[in-house]
Amino acid sequence: MGSLLSKNEYKFKNLRQEEYVDSKVFYFYCDNLQEGMHILFWLEEYNKEMKLIKRGYNGISNYISIYDIKGVKHTIIICSFYHNGELPRLVRQIIYKIDKPDVVIYSKNENKIVCGIENTETGFVGNATWQRHGRIMNFLENDFPFIFFAYYSKKDISQNTIRKPSPLLVLSFFSLSIEYSTPAILSLYDHEDITQNIINIDGSKMIDTRREALSYILSLIVYGQDSKEAQENLKKCFYDMKYYYKKEIERVKENELPLKTLKLLRKVDFENEIVEKIVKKDKNYPLFFHDISPWNPVSAKEFKINSKKVGIGEYIKNQLHDIEFYQLSPKCPVGITFDTPKLVDRLSEIKKTGDYFWEDSLNLNIPTIIILLKLTKKGKLALPDPYNGRIPAFHELYKQSFGEINCIIYLMDHSNENEYDPTYAKNMKIYKSINDYATIFVDRDLNVLDKNCDKAVKDSRKKYEEEITEDNVTCFFETILKMENIKPSFVNPPCGSWSDFKLYPTNKFFYLKRDYDRPDIAYYIPKNHQLYYNQGTYYVGESKASYLSFRNDERFNLEIGRINRLIEIIDKKISINLKYKSFILFKGIAEMGLEIVRRVRSGDIKHVDYVVVIEEDNENVEYNIRMVVLEV
Repeated sequence: MGSLLSKNEYKFKNLRQEEYVDSKVFYFYCDNLQEGMHILFWLEEYNKEMKLIKRGYNGISNYISIYDIKGVKHTIIICSFYHNGELPRLVRQIIYKIDKPDVVIYSKNENKIVCGIENTETGFVGNATWQRHGRIMNFLENDFPFIFFAYYSKKDISQNTIRKPSPLLVLSFFSLSIEYSTPAILSLYDHEDITQNIINIDGSKMIDTRREALSYILSLIVYGQDSKEAQENLKKCFYDMKYYYKKEIERVKENELPLKTLKLLRKVDFENEIVEKIVKKDKNYPLFFHDISPWNPVSAKEFKINSKKVGIGEYIKNQLHDIEFYQLSPKCPVGITFDTPKLVDRLSEIKKTGDYFWEDSLNLNIPTIIILLKLTKKGKLALPDPYNGRIPAFHELYKQSFGEINCIIYLMDHSNENEYDPTYAKNMKIYKSINDYATIFVDRDLNVLDKNCDKAVKDSRKKYEEEITEDNVTCFFETILKMENIKPSFVNPPCGSWSDFKLYPTNKFFYLKRDYDRPDIAYYIPKNHQLYYNQGTYYVGESKASYLSFRNDERFNLEIGRINRLIEIIDKKISINLKYKSFILFKGIAEMGLEIVRRVRSGDIKHVDYVVVIEEDNENVEYNIRMVVLEV
């Protein structure tokens, strides 16, 4: 029988504060350890000047790395937002305002936020295209840079299409950078699965822009935002974004191009000019021109008018038939009208109450945008994230193009006929954007809804109490794999989105759906570390925060059943004669693991090949974490 790892026991030093008291200390506050670790590993991969001195832990929820960077000691501590007690006031304020990013880098020495980072494996599909803009706005409004990593393209599994960032999305990052005199970076790279990638017209691959973005992040950490090093790296980031925009122009038809009058981006020295404008805080550099066309909102949702089903565009045109709306780009989900007085009259006429509340809310002297909002999906509660980003994104785009604007949030899936109650939304973060950006919030029957909500904007102290989660345990094991130079096939993302499973030792991929009942980690080890197609072992495991999750026999068997189902899928998809081993992983003490081994051997519970226990002892002066692998 093969071994789960090269050793059956791993010990880790307790890195106490006195070991890095003489260094510059930076915290990566994250939703979960996995997201912070991935950014750190990228920083190491793309910045060879980071010379690792040592790694360690202060509990499994605090992953610590100490580096020599150009002769200066730097310490990076990764910890999650919700599971590490108190947060610095600055970090707490910025993550609960509208939405929180994957990583906030914070300088302890300077008590200053360095930047925000988003790293997504989700494709730019439908609403998800603008989903993160609420997070970006949090940072730019407070003069903190923001970097967003994403794939150039990704399969939309539901529609079997390849989706990619639109030119309008790229332009929004440029315009936000100018508007707030603070960099907003979009860094794109190819997917490992070549079937998901877009190819240039000349047959060449897209360039990997992570190097420039990660060099920029490191220069922010080492030298600061105002340094020459950071500004030079920033120019390279903007050049990469310009490059992608120009490539997209080559790909699409002329009549599909948004903002055709944009000329500045095509200038040879554009990236130098935009950095100069940011440094000087000069906002007189308009990127958006009045290059608009009639608005034609599209959506799969249908409505009834006189017993006839119509699309969302026809519905809006019927209800507001004498109001001209325009859009910034083709298929734009948000429209603008320059005739607000006429809009007010039309809405008041439809309402037929004689109550001119529209005039009290809307400024008749400025344009008005309408943002269509849905809160349900196929009768179920919809995720609020897409609209929580879309509202600030398009409010900013239209404001930068046309100055001050009114903003009507128009709830499309609410009708008095079905007694739909939108008040439940006040418990969701969508109300943070509604609070901040809506001039007025109405339903499609033109009832005015309450746009103010304290529930959605209050900061809960309770959820920041220290707690060990399943994610912490999974991430700890992932660091072991990195030490062993093993690249996992799959690590369960805490958010539970669509996930890519690399079917080693082949180049195939398998896609685990959002609602798939899946284990937490899988990896492949070739025999003698040689990638022979017909040799090697797959290891598939399930992690839990504690032994209690495995104490109940029925629950244990359910977890092993989940592992075995994935093993069957891997075996079927690969079609190669490989060995498969299962393991469970939890935080506890070795005696608990031995108890599970005895239960398996006695036949009381389903077979599992390995039991892995992570022991934590923060009182130990030298070693505070031990991982033990028990073979069944």
